[in-house]
Amino acid sequence: MSRILVSGGKGFIGSWVVRELLQHGHIPIVIDKRSDGTWFKNVTTYTDEAGGHAVRKLLLHENIEAIIHLSAWSTVRDAMHKPLQLFHQNVHNTSGILQAIEDVEPQYRPKKIIFASSSAVHDPRVSYYGISKFTCEEMLRVFESITGIQTHSLRFGNVYGANQSPKNGVLVAKLTEYAYDTWRIANNIIQDEFPQIQIFGDGHNKRDYVHVIDIARAIVTTVKHDLPQVFNVSTGLTTTTKQIVDMGMEACYQIFGVRMLDPTHTPPDPNDKDSVFLPVESMLSTLDCNPMHPVITIDAIGNCMRWREKSDSQVFDKAHDLCGKLVEPNILTTSKMEWI
Repeated sequence: MSRILVSGGKGFIGSWVVRELLQHGHIPIVIDKRSDGTWFKNVTTYTDEAGGHAVRKLLLHENIEAIIHLSAWSTVRDAMHKPLQLFHQNVHNTSGILQAIEDVEPQYRPKKIIFASSSAVHDPRVSYYGISKFTCEEMLRVFESITGIQTHSLRFGNVYGANQSPKNGVLVAKLTEYAYDTWRIANNIIQDEFPQIQIFGDGHNKRDYVHVIDIARAIVTTVKHDLPQVFNVSTGLTTTTKQIVDMGMEACYQIFGVRMLDPTHTPPDPNDKDSVFLPVESMLSTLDCNPMHPVITIDAIGNCMRWREKSDSQVFDKAHDLCGKLVEPNILTTSKMEWI
């Protein structure tokens, strides 16, 4: 059983990766600066930033065989106005992990680093976010050439699925929350105005939507197999914003029995690209890692809404398990790194 350090393991993608690691017999060890997020029983969890000092301690005491580095800034649009915070979260913390590995003796070093990259690197000049991810990829490439430690940068499409917070601006997550709020307002559970989705431009811009379970499976497959330094995790298909909104509105009616308000249109965001297309990487197929969700559907969006219906109303503000149930703070594991 491999001991795997997962930075950002309490977040949306991280929580599914931890679950997938457990199902494959690995021992995940989570480090995450968040006090909320997903909590797993019997998984060692440390609340700290995934920088050099904390990771160095973990390498010396936890016998780490691989690092899955998921801790990062979550949205492209917000990053356009916060370059300092973005580069601290992405580039500084990534370089801190590499420095931590350099600082320990060879017997404490991991055999592999898996980095969560992004489709934004295909044209990094248009966003700070793309530049930061591309910089991390290049650092990892050089790091492998210097140390011989394998590095893999996985470029994700637009990730969606259950347990995704609407606060990061992802369309499917926002539709899920709007549907949930529409149902609560219609049934007088809360008093508020009905939410209305806003579409930037005409809604014809296209994205490659990849289910979080397929992302998690690809990451765990990379733990077990030798794959290229950089590759895409994608469906190879694109869906327009309008199609996603239409499917979300239909799913809302099917799940909750209420109609969402028709969307409004606002001027297009100049930082949005018309289309983001990632070709499918064939090497995952050869390793029996074909996508479980090869295309986004009404049912797939509906499953996100079913999860939200069953979860606690404070699911995105406090610690919770993967079923969306609140976890009492006094049964969480460690709070800071004073354990060493």
